[in-house]
Amino acid sequence: MGSLPSQGPRTLSGFYAYVEQGAITVQASAPTKCLPGDLREVVGDIAAKFGTVSIESTHRTAGHNWRAGGARHSLHLSCRAIDMRVHSRTRGLMAYLRSRPEVGGLKIYRNGLIHIDNGERRSW
Repeated sequence: MGSLPSQGPRTLSGFYAYVEQGAITVQASAPTKCLPGDLREVVGDIAAKFGTVSIESTHRTAGHNWRAGGARHSLHLSCRAIDMRVHSRTRGLMAYLRSRPEVGGLKIYRNGLIHIDNGERRSW
């Protein structure tokens, strides 16, 4: 049996590279591996263009979603939504997010938390 050729060291790119560099921070209670790649890509692009991003919430159990005041059919239940904060310059951020076809749901809450998901295009 032959062996596979060595591919050398793997380097992280995109979302996970920004996590490793600290440009994206993730709450321990917010898994990211379940997120669709298109949403991870959007968050990586936000970190590159606007500065540090803190991911506060991704997947939620039904109980957690209820306690958080989430909608009954929230996309957090299927790990298709992200609540985050952007800590640097945010001028133009909402327009940028509206321009991204990957972003369906978009909401900025009074406390500065930004929700994005990959559902139908909507805001509330």
